[in-house]
Amino acid sequence: QRQTVVVTQDPFLRNVETYGVCDSDHVSTFLAILCVINLGSLIFALFQAYMARKISTELQESSYIFLAMSIILLVSFIGIPVIIIARDNSAAFYFVTAGLIFVVCSSLLLLIFIPKVRALRKKNSNARMSGSSGA
Repeated sequence: QRQTVVVTQDPFLRNVETYGVCDSDHVSTFLAILCVINLGSLIFALFQAYMARKISTELQESSYIFLAMSIILLVSFIGIPVIIIARDNSAAFYFVTAGLIFVVCSSLLLLIFIPKVRALRKKNSNARMSGSSGA
């Protein structure tokens, strides 16, 4: 069901500001399906990262991806129930949701990029040392 809520009207009773609200009787079904798809994708990606852990490459990152996805899984198991509990308090809901998004995004980005930066710096320092010792 879609409902339009009138926020303000002008002196001639014309709607100046409105917003729409959509609602469904099957919200829990849709959320459950989305959660199953996301959780299944996360578990499959964890399995793939675990299987690729012994592949040797110069910038092998499957162990970091596994760690990042494990953090996402743990944060989700802790954060989603807290979000459900804090749903009635808008300030707490916003704070928990923003914290959950921050932890997930920063853990993913840091665990992917910091090892690459460290490997690049190590490679550059080794190249400088071999270049200076040969002269």
